[in-house]
Formats: sequence, C-alpha cells, structure tokens
Amino acid sequence: PQRDHLYGEFKRDPDVICFEYADQVPDEFEVDWEKMLDKTLKGPIERVIEALGMSWEEVKTGQEQTGLGSFM
Repeated sequence: PQRDHLYGEFKRDPDVICFEYADQVPDEFEVDWEKMLDKTLKGPIERVIEALGMSWEEVKTGQEQTGLGSFM
C-alpha cells in the first residue's frame, strides 16, 4: 500500500488534474508535457491546420513557410 499523502489524495489515478498556476503544482508531481501539448493545443487546432495543408509536426517543430509558392 502506498503511504504517500499526495498519492492518497489522487489514488483514483485520474487522467488529468488541473492547476491554474504553475506554482500550485506540488514538487512531487511530474508534468507530462507531451500529453499537455496534445490536449491543450493539438486537439483544438488540428482540423484547422490540416485545412491549411499543414501537418501537426510542422506546427510542433516550428517549420515555417518560405513563401507564397510553398503554401500553394
């Protein structure tokens, strides 16, 4: 049995918990930045970037269009 106080609080194994400010996250917690990026940015804008003919990888890596010709 886990005896850690924080584990006891969140032992239901939630997929996501939310904090409004970064300084509210306990030091014992580890942020899954990849999952956060997917849930907060990729999900909401993926259809838009696909409609623009871009891929999520292009957005994520910061690849930039070099001119109007490369967009068409």
